[in-house]
Amino acid sequence: MNTQLSVSLSRESVTRGDELLFLEQEDYNPYTGKLTKGTMVIATLGWLYPDVGYSTSNNCGGSEGRFTITVYAYLYQQDLVYNIALSYGDIGEAVIQDTEYSEVIKCNLKESVDFSYPSEGIISSSWVGNAYDSVGNIVTLPTFTSDNRSIFFSKKVYGSLRVKYKVTRHCYSVSIAGRQLEDDTVSENKYQSVAYATWAYDIDWIEIKSPEGFEAFDGDCGGGVIINPPPKPEGPPKAPPSDKDIHVDYCTQEVKE
Repeated sequence: MNTQLSVSLSRESVTRGDELLFLEQEDYNPYTGKLTKGTMVIATLGWLYPDVGYSTSNNCGGSEGRFTITVYAYLYQQDLVYNIALSYGDIGEAVIQDTEYSEVIKCNLKESVDFSYPSEGIISSSWVGNAYDSVGNIVTLPTFTSDNRSIFFSKKVYGSLRVKYKVTRHCYSVSIAGRQLEDDTVSENKYQSVAYATWAYDIDWIEIKSPEGFEAFDGDCGGGVIINPPPKPEGPPKAPPSDKDIHVDYCTQEVKE
């Protein structure tokens, strides 16, 4: 007898200021799992001209019941020792990547605002418009400093600061294939998996999201090109009949060639 155990992870809500690390899944292409005009044209050309080499595949986010995606680990301490694993699936070794991230920081009368990601240093910054006090008067732009978590303003104002900063992240390739039970039956949530990182006495985790339609269509490009090509005619094509005159006797209804 086969049984399945569903495990639910939960923890108290925390802010980024309390964390030393957090995980994030790479976004899918916005057209993943969707039928586009370009895909339809390419698929149609593949059906009409199979010898030319047009590909009838589409961007479904995976193939043969398996999808691969990247999970990022962002560290507020680059020397932090942590472990990362999946509840189901395969995960690769860490690849350290330096990238740049741009965002608009809204002051909203706050002395400090958190970055979206751990900052390894501001590359550039510029104010978007003026700064205003609590009653709407234009005031001088505040100065600011920052650490890897937050940006600190010299005074409370309404205003927006556009910043670009360096971000270092650890990249993990995650590959997940559908579950199969011992008796060859298919389990529910066959692509469900959780990525979790542990360090010291803390944990962060995210549920891995499969491509749109991947679960419902069993990894067979749900939402992509699912229109079957028209069947090929059997045998050689038949020539259209030649035109000829047929004469019918009005009285006897006898056909005369």
